[in-house]
Amino acid sequence: MLLITGGRGFVGRNLIESLLTSGFGLTSLVRPGREHISSCEIQLPETLSVTNLLKSVEKKSKTFDAVIHCAGLAHGKIKNAEYSDYQRTNVELTEKIAEVAIKLNVKKFVFLSTVGVHGRSAEYKVNEESALAPYDHYSRSKLEAENLLIQKFKNAGLESKLVIIRPPLIVGPNPPGSLGKLIRLCSRTIPLPFGAAHNKRNILSIDNLVDFIKFALKHQNAYGSFTLADDETLSTRDIVAIIRGSLGKRKMLFSIPKKLFKSILRLIKKPHIYEQLFGDLAISNSRAKSIGWTPIVSSNESIKIAAKSHSGN
Repeated sequence: MLLITGGRGFVGRNLIESLLTSGFGLTSLVRPGREHISSCEIQLPETLSVTNLLKSVEKKSKTFDAVIHCAGLAHGKIKNAEYSDYQRTNVELTEKIAEVAIKLNVKKFVFLSTVGVHGRSAEYKVNEESALAPYDHYSRSKLEAENLLIQKFKNAGLESKLVIIRPPLIVGPNPPGSLGKLIRLCSRTIPLPFGAAHNKRNILSIDNLVDFIKFALKHQNAYGSFTLADDETLSTRDIVAIIRGSLGKRKMLFSIPKKLFKSILRLIKKPHIYEQLFGDLAISNSRAKSIGWTPIVSSNESIKIAAKSHSGN
């Protein structure tokens, strides 16, 4: 039996669907007050404590093989959110879920973090040993949670049970966030100013993320931190071309000077978008591969699926 948090989010929905198809038994923790609770879901207690959490989950099962913690507060979910908002969900909730997992003596605890703990962009290929440079409330709270988990599992003598995944942009059907916005932009018949965006970035297909989680649950040598990504390195220009091609549209790309682009984004108070569109963030998946995992789908395929599903085609 698996215990999953964040089961109604983008990652959680895809993960649960795959796990159920593969025959896994699972219990999904959802926020209090949610409607249409399914047979595999239980609501988090109103008063959140380790004792109350244990009582809630043990109503479903006394034994859990693993906990997969996907729940978290992501960018833009709360307008004008303070660090305390991120800390409450991404750190304090994580601590309580970890304490429950340790008391249940699970075989694995999988935590979904972010490659953002290494920075918004990097001139080199990022791996697990790369310098840490969280740049916003989200990435700082995720790094704080990582450090808390490492210490807790170390103190309990359970280091080999902790799996920390640091993904980049996750791509799949009906994607939220920045990719959804880019697909909507690409669906319009207008020229786009990304002709000079020859940067180097990696994405992570949702199918590859789910497959790695299932791999990690089964393999004893899958523990510690993993920067996880698809094999292909793409530019923003490449991604736009793939999206428009999958929608049956011409690329329609033109170039403007990068300095001008940066200046425009500063004027509209969105300077971070420049790094997303033109910055490098190539990611190594070599550690995951070294223990026997291999990506099952390509970035190209996942972007096409995302574009078609998001456009309603």
